[in-house]
Amino acid sequence: MRERVFNLLVIDDENGIRAGITRVLENHRIKFIDFDTILSFKIYSAASLGDSEKIILQENFSFYIIDYLLPDGNGIQFLNLLNERVNNTYLAIMISAHGELPLVVNAAKCGAFDFIVKPFGPNEIRSAVYKAAEYFLLLERNKEFEADKKRIRYEFISILAHELKSPINAIESYLNIMEGHLQGELINNYQRPIVRSKTRIQEMRKLINDLLDLTKIESNCRERNIEEINLCEVMHNCLESYQPLAKQKNIRINYQIDEKLLINANRSEIEMLVNNLISNAVKYNKDNGTVDFTASIQGKKLNIIIVDSGIGIAKDEKNKLFLEFSRIKNENTKNISGSGLGLSIVKKIVDQYHGSIEVESEVDRGTKFFISLTIV
Repeated sequence: MRERVFNLLVIDDENGIRAGITRVLENHRIKFIDFDTILSFKIYSAASLGDSEKIILQENFSFYIIDYLLPDGNGIQFLNLLNERVNNTYLAIMISAHGELPLVVNAAKCGAFDFIVKPFGPNEIRSAVYKAAEYFLLLERNKEFEADKKRIRYEFISILAHELKSPINAIESYLNIMEGHLQGELINNYQRPIVRSKTRIQEMRKLINDLLDLTKIESNCRERNIEEINLCEVMHNCLESYQPLAKQKNIRINYQIDEKLLINANRSEIEMLVNNLISNAVKYNKDNGTVDFTASIQGKKLNIIIVDSGIGIAKDEKNKLFLEFSRIKNENTKNISGSGLGLSIVKKIVDQYHGSIEVESEVDRGTKFFISLTIV
């Protein structure tokens, strides 16, 4: 566990109070298992508002214990001073011989985390400081989460912008060629730019659809409709979509699925799973290759195996397979388009069904995916 020492300032005009709190807390160590932290304090003290102002100019404090009545002011004034001058996160505990409700409410409004009425014992101080320290660590963790969210959002937008910018630039370039009649006046001269533009548009549409699929899966507010599905029917529909590309590369898709194989699942998720698996197996295959897809039920498990005779994956690249926007880039893949989201979608769907996914692959020899889903 990591050890952290925080500065704590005690402000009270009674020397006995300052000394007593110092004795209670100076060797006090608090263990927070959930935060993997052991927390202790370096104690400072001040007898007046003026003295405390000088001290906070020299040191940063995370915790304050403040008496309400001071010789040259009060604890509320000090809290207002902190709100104006201090930028770091802090928590303040107010102490007072008077515990009237209006005073407690006013202290809370000005930022006091807790309020202790004098006289108090060591356990009361330790308990108040424990609660304040726990809340302080929660605030810190929340800040870390917020910073991570901003970083992830920035990275996501940067990657998305990059993925969209390339096809948009290509389409604009082709349009400029046509607008400037750079290849003559005959429409047939522009067949290649037109085809390339349509291909780029299809790439962007695929990216957008993949993003929508990813959002559907990750959205906790969506209703997952579980129904009885014929897996063979899902496979037929998928083949209709990818048969043109398979035919273009002369790839034979074989599948072994019982025509009456019924599963209880969300239709949309299973369609996404099968579509992305077949899409990858065809895109990253070689000309004249094969794709073999088998599915079977074993108890409460749906087991899927998909094998292709494609370009394969190097061992050091396997760990990138299921990352969002991750595409393996090498000499064999440089001309293969994709959003980099397909297998991350597959992994998220597998997780939805408390399943597992394993990959075996060898460069130039093909890839085999083993998927198991729990279908109650």
